[in-house]
Amino acid sequence: MSGKEKTIRQLVKTAVECYASGFADRHIGELDDPEGVINMKIPKEMILCR
Repeated sequence: MSGKEKTIRQLVKTAVECYASGFADRHIGELDDPEGVINMKIPKEMILCR
């Protein structure tokens, strides 16, 4: 595996982990919020991670 490929793999891994962590934190933080994302009646595909 070349150095360039390792760098790209690490960047992708970091981006996915960051997205997943933020997504989970947002939903867990709004668990008891009736107006929170997890309680909204929208398709899951439409939820954006902020």
